[in-house]
Amino acid sequence: MINIILACHGKLASGIKNSLKILLGDESKYINTAELFEDTETESYYKTLEDKLIFNKNVINVIVIDLPGGTPSNQALVLSVNYQNVEVISTINLPLIIELLLSREEINNKKDLELILIKSKQTIKNLSEEFRNEVI
Repeated sequence: MINIILACHGKLASGIKNSLKILLGDESKYINTAELFEDTETESYYKTLEDKLIFNKNVINVIVIDLPGGTPSNQALVLSVNYQNVEVISTINLPLIIELLLSREEINNKKDLELILIKSKQTIKNLSEEFRNEVI
């Protein structure tokens, strides 16, 4: 089982959670958000993320970040060093979060998580090119 945390700059995380509520209804309640604003101190943000972790050996905390190298990413990576049940995933997109959310109870190890990542990568494509090829 996984605990999903969206760690982003600004209100991106809450925007994605709102989209999930529209698409999946009550399933969105299983998404935690940690938003970083201009006036947020680094130590405070680390604590915000840490407070969203579930400390249970049967739970993998999956922190999905918006930008590698930014404060949300860096603080999530520190957590992944400090706690063995934390995995940091880059980069946030709606299909990835939907896959994680709908599979959260079936993901029991890093291999399961990798399969979700492979599947979600396949959703990134040039749709207009595919559409043009179908129309012609």
